[in-house]
Amino acid sequence: MTFKEDISKRIKADFGEDSDKAFKALNDAVEIINYIETDRIIRCIIFLADGNVEALNKYIEAAIIDARDVMLWAEYKIEPWRQCDQN
Repeated sequence: MTFKEDISKRIKADFGEDSDKAFKALNDAVEIINYIETDRIIRCIIFLADGNVEALNKYIEAAIIDARDVMLWAEYKIEPWRQCDQN
């Protein structure tokens, strides 16, 4: 897969020496499950991984199971809230 310029730059900036591993992991995943090939999902995975190859693999696996999860985690701030105070 050829990544858009902004995605390639982000991978190189975030993963540095490990950017080749990151590119390979993403390309391998796209070959297996093509629905995660969208730019949005790839950007979300990279954002969540924060330069960590192990985390990248974790979020790739999560996206393979349900890509909506990585979009939710990357794009929305979820604040815990209490339904009822039992004190």
